[in-house]
Amino acid sequence: MRNNLCPIPDWKIPMAPTLLLSLALVLQSPSQPSPEKDVFSDPQLVQLKAFATQPVDPSLSKTKQTAFKKKQNKAKLAYNARLKALQQEAHALKMAPVIEAQQRMARDQQIAQQSLRSEQRAEESLAIQRQAVRNTQLFRQQLLYGPATQTPNGPLIYGDSSAGPYSASVMVPKVAPSPSPMANQLPLYIPLFVP
Repeated sequence: MRNNLCPIPDWKIPMAPTLLLSLALVLQSPSQPSPEKDVFSDPQLVQLKAFATQPVDPSLSKTKQTAFKKKQNKAKLAYNARLKALQQEAHALKMAPVIEAQQRMARDQQIAQQSLRSEQRAEESLAIQRQAVRNTQLFRQQLLYGPATQTPNGPLIYGDSSAGPYSASVMVPKVAPSPSPMANQLPLYIPLFVP
C-alpha cells in the first residue's frame, strides 16, 4: 500500500497511457511541422515587387521621376511588411501540429496528476476510517475487560493477566474476566415505586 502520509511529488507521477500516446504522436511524421508554403507566390507581393523594381522612365520630368521613386519606396515598405506577415503566418501554420500535440500532452498530464491525487486522497480517507474502527473496537474491549496489555508473542490481552489462561487467537480470556474498574464508576439507579 502506498504511504498515505507522504504525498507523491509531481515528478514521480507516472504518465498516463493517453500521455504516452500524445508523446508518440509528436515523434511521428503526422505531428511534424508541415511544409512551409511559398510566401513569395502571393499575388500582392508579386505586384508590389514588380512596381518597386520597375525602372524609372528617363523621359519623365525630374518632378515626376521624384514622385515615382517616392511611390516605389512606399511599395518597398509595403512589400516588406506584407512579406513579414506572410512569413509569420506560414510559421504558425507550420508549427500548429507540434503546438497542438504539446497542449494535448499538457492536458493529459494534468488529468493524470488529478486522477492520482484523487486516488491518494481516497486511500488516505479509507485508512482514517479503518483506524477509527480499530480505535472503537479497542475502546469497547477496554470497557468490557479493562486496560489492554501487550503479551510477549504480540497480541493484546485485556483485563487482569493473572485471572487465568488466555487464547491468543481471539485475544479474550477463556475464564470469566475480572470486572473493569470503569464498571464501578457507573451510576446506580434505584427504581421508586409509588403505592
